[in-house]
Amino acid sequence: MVILRLPGYRDTPSHGILGAEPPISPTPPTPTMKKSLSNAWLPLEVSSLLVEWGAKINVARRSQCITQKHLGDMIFSSVQTIAEVERGSPSVQVGTYIYAMWALGMLEDFIKVSQLNIHANMVADLTEHLPQRVRGRANRHFPDLQAPTRQGESS
Repeated sequence: MVILRLPGYRDTPSHGILGAEPPISPTPPTPTMKKSLSNAWLPLEVSSLLVEWGAKINVARRSQCITQKHLGDMIFSSVQTIAEVERGSPSVQVGTYIYAMWALGMLEDFIKVSQLNIHANMVADLTEHLPQRVRGRANRHFPDLQAPTRQGESS
């Protein structure tokens, strides 16, 4: 009788059908899950903005006597996601923040704040002079501008 030894199987037939055990994993599974983004990795302005949006959503929700579960049902999100939104978590999609603002009637204020102070005709004039495609680090259209360099690199 010929016994074939398959890689990853143990020699002792103590478990499984016909003495074969499941393959041994090369690395044991870790008990910790993948960590999500934290505010420490974001620029201060972005982190502050998310926390501010979350606080405003929290105040608007509580002032309207809406539970986190009800708001989650309104925007098709879980209670955990709503709690993360109210904490200003960067792992939540920006669309979820905006959807929550819409559900709470805050979207008009958000639109007023986010509008650029550039008129439509100014945007048209600006886009005429910009290149249609931007490739690489060469600044053919704007030779006065230099590409940003990383710390420690010389230009």
